[in-house]
Amino acid sequence: MPAPERAPNAEALTVRRILIAHDRAEGAKPGVKRTLAEARKLAAEVAEKAQAPGADFAQLAKAHSDAPDAERGGLLPPLRGDAEAELRAAAQQATVGQVSGVVVTRQGLQIFQRLR
Repeated sequence: MPAPERAPNAEALTVRRILIAHDRAEGAKPGVKRTLAEARKLAAEVAEKAQAPGADFAQLAKAHSDAPDAERGGLLPPLRGDAEAELRAAAQQATVGQVSGVVVTRQGLQIFQRLR
């Protein structure tokens, strides 16, 4: 008997993110001048705010994220198996509603909130 097929979205994860880019990050906009050290400091401050009880992650993303999805409160399309390894690992480790610590990725330093 063949194994049942999985629904296409069975392993999809939904997250919001805040991206803090730095001058050596892959794909950073030309206007990003902060160093990695400056980005680490800012990311730590934003992560602390995002992890505070009652924090509005979407508003923090709009205010601080360098990603194009900042306008949508950092909402990403559902993550599947082909997502960047660091991003997917952070999302999988978090419980729904939980905010990650700072995650180092090729794009810069990121903070995630798992929604689903």
